[in-house]
Amino acid sequence: MSSSDSEDEKEFQLFPLSDLPTLPDLESIQATLKSSLENASQGEIGQRGEVYFIAQAILVLCILGGGVPYFGDTLLFLAGPGLLILGAAVIVAGLVGLGATDGITPWPKPLEKTELVTTGIYSYIRHPMYAGLLSSMMGISVLSESAIRVLLTFVLYLVLDAKANYEESELNLLLPEYADYQDNLVKGRFFPAAILELFENSVESFNNTEV
Repeated sequence: MSSSDSEDEKEFQLFPLSDLPTLPDLESIQATLKSSLENASQGEIGQRGEVYFIAQAILVLCILGGGVPYFGDTLLFLAGPGLLILGAAVIVAGLVGLGATDGITPWPKPLEKTELVTTGIYSYIRHPMYAGLLSSMMGISVLSESAIRVLLTFVLYLVLDAKANYEESELNLLLPEYADYQDNLVKGRFFPAAILELFENSVESFNNTEV
């Protein structure tokens, strides 16, 4: 037997066909379904995390149905033109907030003449122009009903988040007062701290909800 034949035999022994998964038969499927139905009746009502299953079921039905009954048009407007207009307004507010400062640059490394602005929209979020850009792109994605644009907007968020990280590390080196602004004055990077706290409180309340 040649060495290549021996190696092939060893490889075959490492991955025997008996280890490959097999399709379940009808009886196994029926038994699994019966067991699932029986298990669904177990436990104390209201203490089994029903709220998660209800939310899951509602979202799945909305996805399969292609929308949200009664509120679909309103949500579509808020998520489309609403986000686009909001994003444009936030970008303008960011530019206006910088006023006469001449430290604006597209690069994340700030210029030596950069000044810290803590008024206007910068008293709510640290990177309004990034936030406005994300809002506008998501609005365009919804208006065009493009799943790939939504995905790319999420990728854009990751890029801008990394860019903001780099930018803030450089600002901390350049401006000693930036650390206090970042940690104490304005904690929201792309979203106001009040919205972040509201979201966190809503998630906590949802986790503590008992059906």
